[in-house]
Amino acid sequence: MLLPPVGPAKITPQTKGAAVRISLAVGAVAISATLLGASSGWAQSTTSGNVFIPTGGAAPVPVVTSSAPPYMEAWAGLGVTHSFFGGWVGGVVALNPQQNVWDTGFVLRGEGLVGQYDVEGFNGHGTMSGASWMFGYRQKLNDGLLTGYIGANYEHHDTPDPFTDVRGTEVGFRALVEYYQRLAPSWDFYGQASYSTAFDATFLFARSGFQLANTIWAGPETAYYRNESDYSEYRLGGFVRFENAFFGNGITLSGGWVNAIRREDDDGWYAAVNVDFQFRH
Repeated sequence: MLLPPVGPAKITPQTKGAAVRISLAVGAVAISATLLGASSGWAQSTTSGNVFIPTGGAAPVPVVTSSAPPYMEAWAGLGVTHSFFGGWVGGVVALNPQQNVWDTGFVLRGEGLVGQYDVEGFNGHGTMSGASWMFGYRQKLNDGLLTGYIGANYEHHDTPDPFTDVRGTEVGFRALVEYYQRLAPSWDFYGQASYSTAFDATFLFARSGFQLANTIWAGPETAYYRNESDYSEYRLGGFVRFENAFFGNGITLSGGWVNAIRREDDDGWYAAVNVDFQFRH
């Protein structure tokens, strides 16, 4: 989720418009998503962070288990594209009396990311960092969850391009809405929309997962990103998620095609890996 995303979630400045794209999702998720795996545990999410698209993070999926429900979910991931590589972390903690992050009530969400990207036309690379801290409310909807957040975020870019609009540090307000729904026992959906006044960044992400085996989910994902440099892109790819694969935690792998909408910007590819964690008393 900057995070997304998702996710996610990447960064790609281009000559006179260094663009950073987040998620997962978030990822990413996609990268995040990074914002990301539809699953019986926490499906997917992107860290939407105005930059690359991490696939990973937090898409709330209530699950009946013998243990207590988690009071906190967290995620960490790595993402790479044809012009960027970086990493992200994030988490959501429940503030409701039940101390259940998959139930109705107030939540807190924090995200952070760092990365390095190519800058065309200049001998060097740009670096970036960003973070957000948001307060939200989550509503349980049968086999789904709808969550809205609002808070503050910052984004910093150190680039050799003196002409780009995405340069230096901006602090702004960020709003994020995410929705998860189990459509059928072996089919679910996750979507996220995020906007930040820092560099005027908009991020959209959606993913649908199908259960292939007891602990394996896979499916398509898509994302859109734009910022104030007039850069915009969309992504089309897929993901596979392995539940209980890493000391009981989930791992999501995602990748696909990046289409830069402006003709002067290069198309390319993206790939991400995200690990999510649940914390219980």
